[in-house]
Amino acid sequence: MAIARIAVFQRCSDALCHANVTRMAEKRRERSQWLLSFDARFKHCCSDWAAWFARDRGDEGVAAMLEEYADFLECHIEAWTVTTEGSLVPGIQTHYIRILPEDVGNANPLEDPNSKVLKIKNHPAGSQDSFSARDIVDAGFLQLARYGIRRPDDPVIVDSLKIIDAVLKVNTPVGPVWRRYNHDGYTSGGVRVARGLF
Repeated sequence: MAIARIAVFQRCSDALCHANVTRMAEKRRERSQWLLSFDARFKHCCSDWAAWFARDRGDEGVAAMLEEYADFLECHIEAWTVTTEGSLVPGIQTHYIRILPEDVGNANPLEDPNSKVLKIKNHPAGSQDSFSARDIVDAGFLQLARYGIRRPDDPVIVDSLKIIDAVLKVNTPVGPVWRRYNHDGYTSGGVRVARGLF
């Protein structure tokens, strides 16, 4: 019976993650194998929610297992998504990156945001499409503060905000806007942006 309950709660947690993350991933994955930093943050929250759900129904074993999984994700966020060798803004080397590209078939990948190269497949043929992962940023890290996983005044969050404002922010006659990420191949001359960030 306990195994059946674990399977049910795991399916619930996976369904929550799959429904939202997969929809985003399909739009953003550029048809390559990668680890989207948002996935780990969102799965952390889904696992916490599923643990609450299990505990509310009296299944302490499943709740503990889901919380341990959430803790595993949480304690790897910086290792998977923070560079210490960024070069986008002078004086700020440590900040969140957009994607840590990985070969999902590799059982022991080198999870190093400082050395990975990200191939962005939405670039026209013949143009540069490979960039240092440490120098591709988006605002996905803000979910860490929104979900309460990191404090809004965390030094890496604060420095990452400075990076996205310096790299992604565009002032327009109607107010500031932010690009999805730098080197986005879906822009028209780098000017396609969405109003606001939040």
